[in-house]
Amino acid sequence: MKKFARIIIILSVVSLVFSLTSLQFGDIKKESLVNKPVIIKDTIPRLMYDIRGKWKLMLTWTLEPPTWEWAFTFAGTKTAGTVKGIQKAHGHEWVGTYTIKGMNVTFNQDPSTIDNTGLGTTYPINFTGKFKSKSEMKGTFKCGPDNGTWTANKKLLLSKPPVKKRLIPKPIVKPTSVRKK
Repeated sequence: MKKFARIIIILSVVSLVFSLTSLQFGDIKKESLVNKPVIIKDTIPRLMYDIRGKWKLMLTWTLEPPTWEWAFTFAGTKTAGTVKGIQKAHGHEWVGTYTIKGMNVTFNQDPSTIDNTGLGTTYPINFTGKFKSKSEMKGTFKCGPDNGTWTANKKLLLSKPPVKKRLIPKPIVKPTSVRKK
């Protein structure tokens, strides 16, 4: 019986060795099986990242004052919708649309909302960038003759944790022994 078990093990090992050598020398090349993605590349980012909600956006200009802080709100679907921004220091309002493709983000100002009175933006601002994580984006922007970089962090809404009902166990009553006199 032991000889039969040893023969089975030896045949299994020999079969495994022949299988591995056929990957190197046979019709199937080893390289054709390595580094082949099983999942389509854009499937995961489209499911993971959701731009909807409130974001703090920091613009760093090339020619203008160095940095501006904006509060942006994205509304719509995970792939397209509207965006509204308010510049913190001056109160400039910005309205536009966004599109998401995989990890790539673009949002552009609606040209009809440009303030040509000299008090606000006289050129539309166009943003392009990528998600770095679920709550961070980075990219570049163009505004007329100026441009720069931007970073955005999602504002997480802190909600109160659900109140758990505390189950109070019934008191344990120890039986008392009755003593006979």
